[in-house]
Amino acid sequence: MALFGSRHLEGNYIHIMYIPLIVSVIGENFAPVAQDSDYEKILKTYLYGAMVYALWVNITYFSSYNDWLKQNMYTFLQKNSAAQIWATGILIALFLLEYRTKWQKVLGYACAGYLLLLCGISQCRTAVLALAVALACYILLKSKHKVCWSFFTLIIVLFLWNNSVTRRFIDQALLLTKYAGADINTFSSGRLDGWDRALAAFAKSPFWGCGRYYVDCSYISVLAEIGILGFVLVESVWITRAVSNFKAGSGLNSDAFLMCLTMFYFIESVLEGYPPFGPGVSSFMFWFLSVTFVDNKTEKIPQDVGEISNE
Repeated sequence: MALFGSRHLEGNYIHIMYIPLIVSVIGENFAPVAQDSDYEKILKTYLYGAMVYALWVNITYFSSYNDWLKQNMYTFLQKNSAAQIWATGILIALFLLEYRTKWQKVLGYACAGYLLLLCGISQCRTAVLALAVALACYILLKSKHKVCWSFFTLIIVLFLWNNSVTRRFIDQALLLTKYAGADINTFSSGRLDGWDRALAAFAKSPFWGCGRYYVDCSYISVLAEIGILGFVLVESVWITRAVSNFKAGSGLNSDAFLMCLTMFYFIESVLEGYPPFGPGVSSFMFWFLSVTFVDNKTEKIPQDVGEISNE
């Protein structure tokens, strides 16, 4: 495609897809020689890192809750990349970590709650939506007590929505007050207009694309940047990975984790431009654990961990 224009060499996907490729190669070589303790160290280190990052963001950008309630614009501009890290940490804490004592379980779930709180404070609306869809899919597809979990979740949501303190937080986190009465395009930060412009750019060069382009939808962004041929190449990587993750049939904790994380990235990829390929190392654990848990048919995490999985 670079033969047809220099902007293709500067394209976003040329520069972001090599990291998942390298991570996958590392995972392929790591899984056959790894021990249970190796995975436990990696998962705990990742969660610790996500927590340190969240605390740094909290202190640096959101030191005052009252000031946060008054702001009407995004303060932390790297929120979408951070949300991928935090969402992965949440799912690791819920599904994969081995809790040997009740206090460890409380600490792990508290970490998951804090990371979710930071997603809200940072106003990562897409990530919050994606996590909600992922956990709903878990309840409907994996849970043995679908009715009980659905009822419990509904009660919690209604309580949070009708409580004045938590409702004010939700309104600010999701910008419901700012966009009250707005149409879908405005509420989505102009995504619909951006999609229209990107599709118009795609129509001008449908086979090869127009070169470097970004819009908040990875599928449309790929079409506009590298056309139909590039779309087939790029999205076949993602679709193959997603299908493999969903088809993993061991029934163990890693299956539930990867199903939720894959669903998270599916929603993210509809509403953001780079997921599930990055940017940077944001999606590191998705590709690494997909390869080690699915492609190598390896289950390194004990089955009797996590209250959610234990049901």
